[in-house]
Amino acid sequence: MSAPRLRLASVLVALAAAVPAVALAQPGSDGVHRGGNGQDPGEPPLVAISATAMDPSRVGVLAGERVAWVNASIREHTVTSRDGLFDSSRLKPGRRFAHTFTGAGSFAYFCRIHPNIQGTVDVADVLLHAHADRLVRGDEIALDGRTHPGDEAVTIERDSGGGFAAVATVPRAAGGSFSARLVADASATYRAVAGADVSAPVRVEVAPARRLTVSAERGRRRQLVRVAVSPPLPGGTVHLQRNLKERFGWWTIRRARLAGGRTAAIGLPRGSRAAVRVVLTQPDGETKLAVSRTVRLPG
Repeated sequence: MSAPRLRLASVLVALAAAVPAVALAQPGSDGVHRGGNGQDPGEPPLVAISATAMDPSRVGVLAGERVAWVNASIREHTVTSRDGLFDSSRLKPGRRFAHTFTGAGSFAYFCRIHPNIQGTVDVADVLLHAHADRLVRGDEIALDGRTHPGDEAVTIERDSGGGFAAVATVPRAAGGSFSARLVADASATYRAVAGADVSAPVRVEVAPARRLTVSAERGRRRQLVRVAVSPPLPGGTVHLQRNLKERFGWWTIRRARLAGGRTAAIGLPRGSRAAVRVVLTQPDGETKLAVSRTVRLPG
C-alpha cells in the first residue's frame, strides 16, 4: 500500500474509534426522523455529518430538547443555522456540536464550508408519525409519538374531509410517549392533541384493495412467474397455484415471500403450459387478501 493510502487508512481508523456507533431513527411516513426513537431516551438525537450530507437530513424533537451533530467524515464541517440561531464553528473529524431548541418551529441549517450539505430540525410540543403512509382498507394504522411528560391522556383526531374529530384516546407513558392502533377504512389526516398542544398533521393514504399483477415468461433454463403487489405488503406471502383435477381444485405448488413487500419471482421447470394463478396472503401465510387472474405458463 502506498504512503498516501496508508495515511488515509490511519485517519479512517482513528475516526471510527472517535465516533461511536449510532442507531439512527427510521423515518416516519413524512420522511422525518423523530428524536429519541431507537436511542436511549436520555440521549439527544444524533446527526452524523458525512462527506456529502447530513444523516438524517431532517429530525423532529420536542421543544426543550437538544440535537447533537458529529463530524463523521475526514473533512471539516460546520453546523450553521440559516437564521443565525446557532453556529458550531469548524468541526474537525470526530468532533461534536449540540444545540437546545427552546421554541417550536422549523429550523434549517447548512455547512458554511460545503453549502450543499444541509438539514432541518422540526421542533414541536407534540410529535406524531405513522409507520405506513399507504395502506389498504382493513389494514392496521400504527401511530406513535411523543409529548412532554404528564398525566393527561392524548387524543388522536382524524380528518377525512369534514374536519378533525376524536377517534381514540390513549395514555401517556412516563416519558411522554404514546401509541395508537386504528383500522384503516379511508384516506385521512391524523393529529395528536395533548392538552393545549397539537402535533403537525400526518397523512395516511388508504386504497380500496391491493392490486396483484402476475406474468409468466420463459427463461433459458426455467420458467419464471413474476408477481407485483401494490400497495406493498411487508412480510406478505404469495402462493402459486394450479388447478389439479385429480384433487378437485386449486392447490399451492410454490410459495414465496414478497421482496420489500412488493415483488416475487417463482421459478418452475420448463415444459409445462399449465394455467396458474397467484394467491396473496398476510405474513401468517393463511389469511387470503387477493387472487390474481389466471395466466398460462409459456412452456
